[in-house]
Amino acid sequence: MIIPVVLVLAVAVGCGVCVAMGWNPHLREMSFAAGVCLVASLLASVPMLLTRGASQPAVAQAGLLGTVLHLLTCTTVGGGMLVVHTLGLQTAYIYWLLGLYWLTLIVVAAAYVHAVKTAPAVPTTATPARAPKQP
Repeated sequence: MIIPVVLVLAVAVGCGVCVAMGWNPHLREMSFAAGVCLVASLLASVPMLLTRGASQPAVAQAGLLGTVLHLLTCTTVGGGMLVVHTLGLQTAYIYWLLGLYWLTLIVVAAAYVHAVKTAPAVPTTATPARAPKQP
């Protein structure tokens, strides 16, 4: 998928902007946030892989499940890492996580929209033709 490439580009642009503005980019926090979003995005793509070749309604349901998995993984793993005080994550972790979450959610949702559009439509059930009445 394209998610790792998008994450690397976003992190590079974010670090570049921080350095250009004279801010500390908090590389440690950024790395943890990028790791959480990468794991969540890859987990969100599993339902899409499982419904490859399925009908549009099945792929649409997989898209819903994938986005919910993305949200829950980001919040539980990301929040869990924040709660563990031995990691010593600063507040910048929350900002990196928030920005990367929305970015990866957009990529995951766009991938599901493309998958739904390219999935075969459900065949309509045709009513059987009536035989002509015989006299």
